[in-house]
Amino acid sequence: MKTRKKIQWGSISLLLLFISSMNFHHINFNPVDLQALNTYEDERILGGSVMTSDYYPDFTGNGEDCNVTLQQTLIDSSPITILNTSNPLNNTIYEPCPTVENFPSSFVNMTIEDIYAPNKTLIIEDGPAEDISDELATKAYLTSFAATSSCLLTNVSFELSISGSPIVHVYFYNSTWNTTVSRSEPDTRSETILASGIPTVTGWFEFDLFDVFLNSSNTKNNTWFIGLYRSGGAGTARWRFKYTGTDNSEVYWYDGLYLTHLDVYYLCKVGLAPYISPHNQTLIIEDGTNNGLELLSGMPEATSFWIKGNGYLENISVYLRNPTANTATIRFDLFSSKWNSTESRSQPVGGPLGFQLGLFTIEASSEGWMGITRIHEFLNNSNTENNTWFIGVFKSGTAAPVWMFTRDDVNGDNSESNFYNNTANKWQLRQDGFYRTRDYHLKVDLSFIDNIPSKIGLKINDIPVTGHTKIYGAGFWVSADQYSNLSGNLNFTLTADWWDVSCTITFVQIVYAKTDVKANSDFTVAESSQEVLWNVTDAEGLNYLDPRINKTSMINFTVPISWYNINVFNGTINRTDDISLRPLNNGYCEVCVLYAGTGNWFLTASSVNLLESIDSYRGSSPENIFNYSNIVDFNVSFKETVFQNDGLLNLSVYSPALINDLLNFTLVKTVFGTGQEISLGDWDVSDTVTQYGAFRVQVSWFNKTAVGFLEDSLTIVGESELILIEPIQHAIFDPDQQFNIIVYYEDINLHKPIDGAVINFNIANQGWEATTTTNGTTGYYLIPVDCSELPSSGEKRVEITATREFYSTQALEYIFELSEGTTTTTTTTTTQSDTSTSATTTTTTQTTTSISITTTTETGTFPGIFLILVSFAALVIVIRRFKKT
Repeated sequence: MKTRKKIQWGSISLLLLFISSMNFHHINFNPVDLQALNTYEDERILGGSVMTSDYYPDFTGNGEDCNVTLQQTLIDSSPITILNTSNPLNNTIYEPCPTVENFPSSFVNMTIEDIYAPNKTLIIEDGPAEDISDELATKAYLTSFAATSSCLLTNVSFELSISGSPIVHVYFYNSTWNTTVSRSEPDTRSETILASGIPTVTGWFEFDLFDVFLNSSNTKNNTWFIGLYRSGGAGTARWRFKYTGTDNSEVYWYDGLYLTHLDVYYLCKVGLAPYISPHNQTLIIEDGTNNGLELLSGMPEATSFWIKGNGYLENISVYLRNPTANTATIRFDLFSSKWNSTESRSQPVGGPLGFQLGLFTIEASSEGWMGITRIHEFLNNSNTENNTWFIGVFKSGTAAPVWMFTRDDVNGDNSESNFYNNTANKWQLRQDGFYRTRDYHLKVDLSFIDNIPSKIGLKINDIPVTGHTKIYGAGFWVSADQYSNLSGNLNFTLTADWWDVSCTITFVQIVYAKTDVKANSDFTVAESSQEVLWNVTDAEGLNYLDPRINKTSMINFTVPISWYNINVFNGTINRTDDISLRPLNNGYCEVCVLYAGTGNWFLTASSVNLLESIDSYRGSSPENIFNYSNIVDFNVSFKETVFQNDGLLNLSVYSPALINDLLNFTLVKTVFGTGQEISLGDWDVSDTVTQYGAFRVQVSWFNKTAVGFLEDSLTIVGESELILIEPIQHAIFDPDQQFNIIVYYEDINLHKPIDGAVINFNIANQGWEATTTTNGTTGYYLIPVDCSELPSSGEKRVEITATREFYSTQALEYIFELSEGTTTTTTTTTTQSDTSTSATTTTTTQTTTSISITTTTETGTFPGIFLILVSFAALVIVIRRFKKT
């Protein structure tokens, strides 16, 4: 396209000259003003060029926003007692929480101990009686009661009037629901006699029912029926009632086929206990190496054991040996303990005999673990000190069995071993002459009552409390629900399905997490450094932490796992020693700052500059120097595999700093394949370049978490031509004449003169010289020639070269003749009128010895075709100057 435009300019010049000659206008043969032409050509090239922007030696930008999690942990181990979960004024605990938005709890853990669910007496009606019913006949009189859950029926009391010897039974029924009349009714299929026989009584009489299990899954609405039935006997039996009272029950009588509702209120009380299921545990007091034997006598030896909570003692095993030929009876006693403040130890309470648990016969010549089973004795820690109990062992009979022990200096002090000193009438610590105490070999099987929280429906914020399997009356509560309150306190309310439950909160752990914080990340790569520097900052300063929650505070920055040299600062304080890294297995890791507080937190890190090289090609050949007319193909190489379309690639080519330091060409690429080498595209140099030199090439890539940046350079050179302007070749000069050779140094790509060139010349092998002298017009350079300095006459050759940085060097040879004598120079001046053309010729004659000047003027008329030929000759020169090499 550029060649075609150059031809057009030549054609236009030819046409103008031809028209001028045909109209016989005056023609001046001064050189063509190429600068005016080049100005238009520059605008054409720059039209639609790339937007200019300043060059920067580094690459900066914004990465992705980093997630920041603020975490505070509250630990409260001060006991908090809930006296009654049924009391709304005393069933709530309060713990501090952050007062900023979106900083809720993420985890709550509480330990609940000393859970106590007392027995409950339900007063159905308790009088006073307003009348005495008809005597109990051969039909059941029933009244209902309701419990909150499955439970144990421990006793029932009736207000009665009994005389003589009537046969009266206590009857029990589950319930059904009568949808027609919307009420509970006895389920006759579940009829059970709980007790029989009542002595003569007037007033309240209690039946001990020995913990009858009331299973709520077998009845409706947690409702049961209980009542009386007389089957015979002499005397009278009446159940007292009221006509008016609180409607706490449904009252029925049953005569064999029909149930009839009676509008009276029988006087009745029901005793209930929470249903709690036990589990077993073997507590090994000592079963280690046998260090000795203690002879059993008529006074007991006793060893202690400790239990966390209340439970049942089920079995006892001791390691005994009977070396004699006689049998012996071993008695096992249970002792509670008291604290001996003088000796700082526990010891049995009372004299030599405690509560007898059972007897065991040890056979002659026997040895091993021996004991008694199925004891099921309830151990209530409220009846002893320090939750400590003692098992006492002594023998009767003529045999002499021994109880094996392990010294405390061998296997630690697992219990307090005592013997009863009958002389001193007190318990004493058992030790040998070296004051070494001992532990008797003992195992006890215990059954602990567990899952109390679930059996009584204990809840916190309506979420069930889970029972400890090995600790009576204890549980834990864990919640991942989010709790928050901008007032600064969280409320946790305890409720239960049982009546009047009490407990103690012994441990509270609350983890608060704020997860909506985003921190800005920005990066810098300085002058193709091998390292990318990252900064992660939050403009608001992360001032969200609550100073009241000071157990632990932590800030977690989520950053790419490829980052290294991570440092964390709070203002000017380096807190890097307080961080730990936790990989997340998703390409990221958490930088956890322990013991954090409020302040201006930020993070710095490094990552690898992933760009390896920028490669430029001409065709398939790698090059670093290109001509104006070339097309440059760019590739970029990475240190690691880059995945398809992952990130943004930017190629920028900047003009040399000595020109304008602005963007010359750019290309953005977002679509590319997976690999370590990626093609960026090509650059037609002639599209944007208007001057030549060392161009800087920058390639940047980033995908928000990783960065590559590299700078390289390539050289763009222009093509040039050196043209002889004057004199003409083979001109003749006298030996003492001086003249200038004028050459024109041209940029043939941009069609403009080349300024600032160095012209080197060698006249007749006299030696090389250099000049930058111009004739006052850009691109025209003068080479002075003094013929008087040249030897002899004849043909003289002048070697000429033109050089300029970032241009191709051009050379030409000028030849002139040096005469031996006179030189004749003829100058012709042509004038034109409307009808004719005339010329005046002046001839000057010069000799080597003398100078005489003769001027002859001739006037004549020349045809117009002469001017056409002259104009054509000038046109040839102009076309030659525009010729592309």
